[in-house]
Amino acid sequence: MRKSFTMMELIFVIVIVGMLAAIAIPKLLATRDDAKTSALTTQIKAATKEIISYYTSQGGEVNFSKIPTTSQIVLNELINRGWVHIESDTKAVFYSDRTNHKICLTYKTNGSSIWLEHNTSNNSTLCDDIKKVIKEANYSVLGSVVNF
Repeated sequence: MRKSFTMMELIFVIVIVGMLAAIAIPKLLATRDDAKTSALTTQIKAATKEIISYYTSQGGEVNFSKIPTTSQIVLNELINRGWVHIESDTKAVFYSDRTNHKICLTYKTNGSSIWLEHNTSNNSTLCDDIKKVIKEANYSVLGSVVNF
């Protein structure tokens, strides 16, 4: 009675496991990237809605450095966690990588209109995916208030 595997049987098992890993690992990595894109896109939409809420409450005027953090809870949380940075009265940035401060999108205003701009200098696939999601969804809030 045989109590062990032959060398050929072990090689076949290793080859089959390797082939399965070669198929599964890229799919798992793609799923993780899709989840990160979806999470960041949701955060961008929430931040934009709060900026628009502030814009509406101020009668059509925006000053990023004066956005009240008590009424803009989601935006305040994103600022505290380092995802959003208010650079000036007219500019706020959304990072795709908050530890390395890679800017993905920029909110700009002239006081009466808001623009959401894609950062072309950040050649990350994550930012490109976020841009595609926002473009495909025809992302706009209150018609001409936010332009992308």
